[in-house]
Amino acid sequence: MTTPSASSAVPPTPDGRPPGGAATPLPALLRPLWFASRMAAGSAQYNEPAAFRICGPLDVAALRRALDAVHRNQAALRTVVARAAPAPPLAVAPAGRVPGLL
Repeated sequence: MTTPSASSAVPPTPDGRPPGGAATPLPALLRPLWFASRMAAGSAQYNEPAAFRICGPLDVAALRRALDAVHRNQAALRTVVARAAPAPPLAVAPAGRVPGLL
């Protein structure tokens, strides 16, 4: 019996999704957190608010470009748990502008 080598493994797409559009199952470690979030829908329990004081003029266009670049390059920031049962898959939203900012 042979095992596939690391070089024969198909890498994920640039945005972190598995090749061929396959769904990524929710990892076992995230299932309890997913279940708890379903029980307390709309809760801000896991939000971490922060505020920054900016002194001087703000280049809004440059800030927008920087936030969009982070959003585009970090698939984890675009990953959501799809509403499916019994095993919800992870879904990565397409890269684009950060919704709801500026």
